[in-house]
Amino acid sequence: MSKNRKNNGSNNKDNDKYLKDITNNILRDEIFKSVFRKKSSKKLLERLVKRLLSLKIEVEQILNSEIVREAEFSKSIILDIVFLTKDNEVITFEMQNKEIEDIEERIKFYTDRLSAITLKKGENYKDIKKIISISLLNHKFYKDEKEIYRHNYKITNQKSLKIFNNDLLDIHIFEKVNKKFYNANDPLDLFLMYLYGLFDEKELKELMKKDEFIRDVEEERLMISKSIEAEILKISIDKAERDQLSILNTAKRKAQKEGMKEGMKEGMKEGMKEGMKEGMEKGVEKGIEKGRKEGKEEAMFEVAKKLKSAGETLQRINDLTGVPIEKIKNI
Repeated sequence: MSKNRKNNGSNNKDNDKYLKDITNNILRDEIFKSVFRKKSSKKLLERLVKRLLSLKIEVEQILNSEIVREAEFSKSIILDIVFLTKDNEVITFEMQNKEIEDIEERIKFYTDRLSAITLKKGENYKDIKKIISISLLNHKFYKDEKEIYRHNYKITNQKSLKIFNNDLLDIHIFEKVNKKFYNANDPLDLFLMYLYGLFDEKELKELMKKDEFIRDVEEERLMISKSIEAEILKISIDKAERDQLSILNTAKRKAQKEGMKEGMKEGMKEGMKEGMKEGMEKGVEKGIEKGRKEGKEEAMFEVAKKLKSAGETLQRINDLTGVPIEKIKNI
């Protein structure tokens, strides 16, 4: 097997693993939203809330997950799933696959904005909607509470524990912990273990036979994953083709650049060579011409000397030899 074929085999395995990591993770935004955010998924969404919160609800409307900022200087928010119930409650879902430090601050900001936005112009403050915030963290956020993985926050009186304002704010945070901390006899814990991918393939098949809700969610995920996988493959192929074209163009430009560089170098070399040759030829010509000129002047000087000895006038000698009169005087 050639080195290229080995590399291709390795790349294919990496690509397969990459695709599986994406499509098998139901807590990835695109997978979770595709499973639960469709119009046809309302019943599944209702069952999800019931499993997580033991709360029976009816979905009235799945809202736009992007909350547009009210002013130019304010921050907009994008939630994974936001919907309105028939009891006039707003329920939000937010998934976090990466560890971040500002979970609590994000939740406060989101719930504050939702409280303001969902109160329509002209409505009384009594019409403010209850906000139920659900966060599914694919990691441990409260690290000092190793065995606690379900958190529910409400505004309460510290002494009487009375819930503030008719329980208008209800925050739920679920974390991923070691499998040993979950209760395998609790339907919620079983579902959390499923969400966090803590079952192997064989365990999951057995679980799907016993748990109808998990079976329905997993079947929906598998169906969604195939289309997403095909799209990811298409994107990967397009990217590979673009990368290959970019490599070829880069190599071509590099070759052209090197060619021009070598051409200029060779041209300068040849030019200098030719220039030196031409310079030498011109130098010889000038030398010969100079020699001729100097020889002629010396010869004329001797003639002038003889003419002066013969008694010729200075002007006559100058006319015959071209030697300056001043030089003739000094002969």
